[in-house]
Parts: sequence; C-alpha cells; structure tokens
Amino acid sequence: MNSGRHRVLMDAGSIVGKSYMIQQKVVEEIAEVREQDLEASDRTYESETSSGEEESAEPDEDLDKRLPPIAHLLEELSQEQYNRLKNILKKKHVHAFQKDKRDIGLTNLIEHEIQLLPGPQPYKETLRRLNPEKQRQAAEQVEDLINQGVVVPSKSPWAAGIVMANKKEPGTG
Repeated sequence: MNSGRHRVLMDAGSIVGKSYMIQQKVVEEIAEVREQDLEASDRTYESETSSGEEESAEPDEDLDKRLPPIAHLLEELSQEQYNRLKNILKKKHVHAFQKDKRDIGLTNLIEHEIQLLPGPQPYKETLRRLNPEKQRQAAEQVEDLINQGVVVPSKSPWAAGIVMANKKEPGTG
C-alpha cells in the first residue's frame, strides 16, 4: 500500500512483501462483525436523527479535527447522506484516525517479511554525529516509539544510523 501522495514506480516482478492466507472462519467472523457494525450504525443514526445528538466523550470540534477531509463529498452526496457519513465516522470509526501527530497506529493483520539473498553478512552502518538539539529530539522520538510499542530495543548485528531531516512547513512547496 502506498500511503503517500506521490506515485511510486517499481520494476516488474519486484517483491514488496508477503501475504498469508487466513482461515475461512476468520474471514466469516470479520464479515459478521462488519454486518453488525453497519446494522448498529444504522440504528444509532436513526435514533439520533429522531431524538437529537448523543453526548460524546470528546467535544465535537475535536472529533471534526481528527476526521479526514470529507467536505468535497457534498458534491456527490445529499446533505442527509453527508451527515450520515460524518455521524458514522464520528460515532463508530473515530478510533481509525489519529488523535495527535504521534498517534501513528499499529496493525497485526498482516506480517511483512524481507527476503535476503542466501548467505548475507550483517551490515552495520557507522553512526552519524548529531548536534545536541537533534540528539535530544532523536532520543525523545525513539523513546516515544518504544513507549507506544511501535519499536523495541534491539541488539541485532544489522543496524542503520538515524537520519534527521527538517520537515517542510505546509505551503512552502
């Protein structure tokens, strides 16, 4: 999956990952849960449109900030369909969107495997020096990733140094 905004061209026959077949029972369970979610969201929408909005744990404007931009869909949806979509996203699927910039999410639905050529020798890149401020930022970010369970400490013979890059400000091209 390319989650970026730019196209990625790859040579024919490139291996980008490996997927594994899951048991049919799991597929059926997922389909059943999705069906129940749709039925529940329909009931929620009907009860809310007839008796007012339910109270949410998060203020409405905070939820709106977390949702992806969907205003462009007003060109293709009626106002009722748009409101229903927004309601479903807020009430049932808000967990699928970032809470803040450090909430990068995890999944265990797929495993990734990097296949190496036979007989590889471990590669360990030399460390790049960082100025004290960037060293502090790097340590903070690594600590955050460890605390979130995204990365784990390793003593692997394979290693690559950290490359710190300044992020472009929005609108600067």
